[in-house]
Amino acid sequence: MSRLLTIALASLIIASSAYAQASKSAYRPTHWDPLGRALDEFKDTDGWIKEKTDLYKRWENEGKLYVIDADAPVPRIYVFMADINRVIRGLVWLYQGALDEGLLPDDEQMKVARDVYAKLSTAMAPYGYWFPRGITDAPLPQVEEQNLLSGRDLAFKAMAFAKAGNTGIAAEYSAQGDNELSDLAEKSKQDEDLGKKHTTWRIAEHAYFKAALKEIERLKALAEPEMTKAKNAKDQAKLNQQNEAARLKDLQEQAKKDWAELEAMYKDTADAVKDIGGDVSWSNAETYLPKLTEYESKAGQRIQKALDAFTSKYGKREDAIKKIYEFKGDAFSDAELSHLDNVLRDMADALALPAKQRKDAAESLLREANSRINLADNSDRQKAFAEAAKLLQLATQFDPANEEVKKKLAGIGGEAAAADAALKKQIEERTWPGHIANFDGPGTVAELAESIRTFLTKHEEVMRFVNLHGQPAAVAIRGQWHSVQKNLLNQTTQWGLDALVAYVPDESKDEALCSEITIKTADEADVKKAPPWEEVSAMTPYVMRASKLPGRSAAGAGGLFGASGSWGMASWLLWLLLGLGNVVAGALAAESLLKAKLPPTIQAALAKAQPMRAGIGAVALVLGLLCLILSLAALRPLSGLLPELSALAVGLMLMRPILAARVSLAEAGAAAQSPAAQAVPPADGASATSGKPAAQTASAAPGAAPAQPGFALKALRVLAAQATRLEAIQKPLGLAAVALGLLHLIIGWRLPLL
Repeated sequence: MSRLLTIALASLIIASSAYAQASKSAYRPTHWDPLGRALDEFKDTDGWIKEKTDLYKRWENEGKLYVIDADAPVPRIYVFMADINRVIRGLVWLYQGALDEGLLPDDEQMKVARDVYAKLSTAMAPYGYWFPRGITDAPLPQVEEQNLLSGRDLAFKAMAFAKAGNTGIAAEYSAQGDNELSDLAEKSKQDEDLGKKHTTWRIAEHAYFKAALKEIERLKALAEPEMTKAKNAKDQAKLNQQNEAARLKDLQEQAKKDWAELEAMYKDTADAVKDIGGDVSWSNAETYLPKLTEYESKAGQRIQKALDAFTSKYGKREDAIKKIYEFKGDAFSDAELSHLDNVLRDMADALALPAKQRKDAAESLLREANSRINLADNSDRQKAFAEAAKLLQLATQFDPANEEVKKKLAGIGGEAAAADAALKKQIEERTWPGHIANFDGPGTVAELAESIRTFLTKHEEVMRFVNLHGQPAAVAIRGQWHSVQKNLLNQTTQWGLDALVAYVPDESKDEALCSEITIKTADEADVKKAPPWEEVSAMTPYVMRASKLPGRSAAGAGGLFGASGSWGMASWLLWLLLGLGNVVAGALAAESLLKAKLPPTIQAALAKAQPMRAGIGAVALVLGLLCLILSLAALRPLSGLLPELSALAVGLMLMRPILAARVSLAEAGAAAQSPAAQAVPPADGASATSGKPAAQTASAAPGAAPAQPGFALKALRVLAAQATRLEAIQKPLGLAAVALGLLHLIIGWRLPLL
């Protein structure tokens, strides 16, 4: 009975198993999407293979397989290998995954996968593809398989870097690859030792492991020439270094001896170097030159000879110190090497010192020569030139190659003559400027000038420091009252007044000494802008003709603009109108150039003034002519000459329409009065007062003499022609007038021509 039950139970189990298997077979998958997507990328397997192989061959032909690009810090061949292995190995793993999902090898998708893999692995094996097994072979456990692949790929990377010339990095990657496989083999042994029964074979003896070892050996063989070459170079460098060390060890003893001799000579010449090492200038140049010459012929020669001998053996200072330091051993301490470095530097400086001192001395003598010429008083100028010539001759002894010194010495005679002529010319051209024209007070320029004259006469000692004494021959007020001293509350306690004083030391000579002074009131609270005076500061005097002082000659009467002060407010007003006339007339002439650069309000004003440009031109012309006549009358023809001429030119140019109309009227009048016009009656319908010349309405009577233009008509024609010529340059002429007008208003009181 029990036997029957057992048989029945077994039959039931077999039937259930068969049913389950049949059910499973009925729902077994024949397609796996991840594998399908991978195969979709290889619909054109041949095209993919061609694309990759063409790229490889192109790099190979160009010699760029082992180039390291900036965006991938490994050789190109390794990037290529990693790319194709990622794709093809992925196909192997997906095939295994499909089997795990229930697909059978005979399924259509699996057949396609095997065909694609066969093409890819066969075609890409020469270009870096490698896998330890085929697509249908049983896999290793995942970790072990990845270790095998990592070890091989590290070996490939080592080969790539070796071919790229970086054998140091290649050696590192090669060692890492070896470690991957050795660690894997060791791990397998440990698993067996621990009795882990799932590992039934030793990985180190597996065919896949042996295939990986074989592949790695192949890659090492490819890198062997470069690695061997690098090793030989390293060994040779080490040998060279050893030989150099031995050579320099012998050098140490000799260097020690040579250093001792060099230092002894250095100490022996130290005093001589110190003796010429001070500052040299024109003041000590004459006594310094013999010492410098002696140093160059004695101590300098010894230093040069010793330094040449040392550097011929050990190189220049930096090279010698570096060489001895690297292999110094116990022969030299760091302190001794530092001291040697300082001695070599000091000796080189000692050799360069004479040239520097000679150059400095020559330049100092040249500066002093120029200074004596430039700062000499007029009376001492020729003496200054003689002293400068001696200084320059001494400078040529210090530095015969100094071109500036030679040029100055060669031309000093002519310079002295020219300076003497220029001084005489200045004396002749200088004029007495007189009082400022617009003194604001308090006090009048005449009263203040007289008070200054009285003070300087009574206290002549205040001018002795500029070698002036006696009674001033003339005094001119040249500035406004200004504050000289203030207290802590910022209140003025002393006022000053700028003036020009003139002295005539010798009445038999036509020479006056003029000094610009600031005369000051008392220094006290609530001080007034008025005498009495207390002190004076004065500038070095200059010379002019005494005959040009007020009261001595008509030439001393002064010019128009602030010369003697006699013009007063009228002079100031005329000065202001001349500047404004230039600015306005010039702006009208150059309106098209200035329009874009001016504010809208000024542009509008210029636009409104354009219809009146002829009248404004007439005003500018009259102002320029009046100022020029007054300057000539005051015997100061250069005073304000440039703005006067610009006012005449731009005014004449703006008046061209008026002049043209006047010429037409004058010609009509002259024609109407001619005998020919009187002999012919007006034509029918023509008016005798039509304003047209009779010659335009009828033919001249036979034998009638033509009318001769009068002087006024000729003058008008000349002015109109000049105005037409000036109109061709009206824009630059206008700009010049504006500029001269502004300069006249700003600094015209300082410069004669403005």
